[in-house]
Amino acid sequence: MSSSIQTDLPLDATPQPAKPVRALGWRLGLVVLLTCSLAVGLTEWLNLPDSQAARWAQPFRTAAQALPAQARSNQQELQFEPSSAGPTDQQATAPDQPWLKWLARDLSLVLLLSLALHGVLRRMLLRPMQALEGQARSLHEELQSERQRSAMLRQQAEEQHEALQQAQQAHASTTRELSELSRVDGLTGLPNRREFEEALRREFKRAQRQRGCLSLAVLDLDQFKNFNERYGQAAGDAALQRFAGLLAERFKRDTDLVARLGGEEFVALLPGFEPQASQQLLEQLREDLRGLQIAHAGGVNDSLTLSVSVGLAAYSPQQPYLSPQALMQAADEALYLAKHTGRDRLSRAALSKASPRPTQADLGGRKA
Repeated sequence: MSSSIQTDLPLDATPQPAKPVRALGWRLGLVVLLTCSLAVGLTEWLNLPDSQAARWAQPFRTAAQALPAQARSNQQELQFEPSSAGPTDQQATAPDQPWLKWLARDLSLVLLLSLALHGVLRRMLLRPMQALEGQARSLHEELQSERQRSAMLRQQAEEQHEALQQAQQAHASTTRELSELSRVDGLTGLPNRREFEEALRREFKRAQRQRGCLSLAVLDLDQFKNFNERYGQAAGDAALQRFAGLLAERFKRDTDLVARLGGEEFVALLPGFEPQASQQLLEQLREDLRGLQIAHAGGVNDSLTLSVSVGLAAYSPQQPYLSPQALMQAADEALYLAKHTGRDRLSRAALSKASPRPTQADLGGRKA
């Protein structure tokens, strides 16, 4: 959300439209006064009698005639003669009316005309301008209020947008955590069955496309139910965690994947390994587990330590399987054979044909 009101005035601008109007009133009054004074002066001048007008203009004519004479005698000494005008002439040049009365009359006339004309102009011009001034002030105040409201709404929108981004980030983080939890076993930290099944389909298609090798091993800790009953659930969880750490340490290539299928059953997916190489690695893993010396009095070996049974199946151009499920079934059946032939051993799937699928009665003894 953003404000749609954009102006060039700052929010703290103070409108002062009254000053230009007042200044215009004073200037208009001065212009009216000067205009009326000029008009009255011209009127008085035009209304003077001819003799009086001539007397008023005589000094200007004399000055104009004297200018050429002074120009001709600029190199001669100036001579001044006393004026021949007597008291009678001075009395003749006196105005017919007293100058004070003339001045008072003209000033009164100028004042009256100025007031009248100013009143007319004020009514016709200044008052509408003052009304427009009030409207402009009101509009400016409304605009300023609207801009403040817009700024407040913009701030609220920014806060809501920031809160929304934080909520989206929290939701994305929660989604990632849930996704990880849905693909990771909570006890051991290894990938779970869902992650393994997706990796198996992906690697199986790659092996088919590239005509490569893919080994799959299913591992099951021997007599683990008895281990939990004898040593407790906490000891069983600790044993599962130690075995998971051993798997992650032994198979740590980027393409390797070890996962917990559930309970005491694990799986190792080894792309690129031929059956013989995979068998050697898994046999070494069995020795490493015995080296951990996890005591198991009800175990199956002479050292009375925790052991593991392994079923191995391998995809190769010489032994192609039709689907990932077929490869998994072969490894599962190989594990079944390892457990029913004494446990604590590795069994490979047959090269020619997978063993027949075990019956429900046989599977009942598998977890024993």
